[in-house]
Amino acid sequence: AIIPSKTLVEVGRIITDDTDTITVRVDPTQVHFKIGDTELTSRLIDGKYPNYRGLIPSKSETNITIEASELLRTVKIASLFAKDTGGSIILSTDAENNKLSIRSVETEVGENSAEISADITGDGEISLNSRYLIEALGAIDSAELTIGFSGKLSPLVLRPTSTDYTHIIMPLKS
Repeated sequence: AIIPSKTLVEVGRIITDDTDTITVRVDPTQVHFKIGDTELTSRLIDGKYPNYRGLIPSKSETNITIEASELLRTVKIASLFAKDTGGSIILSTDAENNKLSIRSVETEVGENSAEISADITGDGEISLNSRYLIEALGAIDSAELTIGFSGKLSPLVLRPTSTDYTHIIMPLKS
């Protein structure tokens, strides 16, 4: 079902810390929420849900297996140097030495470059918004994860090794 964003914002306003149960009923044209004594009904948006699975690459030219906490710490530091560039950071791999390099530049402060040891197959480079990567890493509850991408313009795919979860980040054009 495709639910209007205004409806979900309203549901978010109704929910409190004391809310125990939310009942959701969906029929072909409407969605109905029951939250405590409050009921909210909304029309659904007509149409088919987009085929998001088509965005997920089936294979990647560059694959990285890395410790999630180390990557998160390094990306947070790099993001401090990426404010002028809209949070842009560059991830590049050195498969021969098993190193992932994370670079960012802040014109007034300087630049940051860090290397992390990782299990890497394939050399490659991709530019990402650091905020999107930080948010994704914060949502992943796994000690280790795999990262895959196929060039500067293809999506980056994050997959924790301990759960069946896939997160996609679209690259920045640089």
